[in-house]
Amino acid sequence: MKIAYPKVYRIPLLLLISWFVCVGTVMAQDRRITGRITDGSENSPLPGANVVIKGTQTGMVTDANGQYTILVPSGRNVLTISAIGFAA
Repeated sequence: MKIAYPKVYRIPLLLLISWFVCVGTVMAQDRRITGRITDGSENSPLPGANVVIKGTQTGMVTDANGQYTILVPSGRNVLTISAIGFAA
């Protein structure tokens, strides 16, 4: 059984559906955060430091040059950085 909508309702219905699809796509985008972790006193790179999104298990480890790239969900998030031998 096929439901036939009058032509008057087709365009607003199509616009409404398109709007929901666009808003859902825009709101679900992640941000790519890149950076470099260095030792504060000598400004040398800090390899092996952990970069984690606070309150989650999402994170990564810096490379040999202290650089990292992490995908962070949209919204307010805090990155926590820790390394062995360094105080918070």
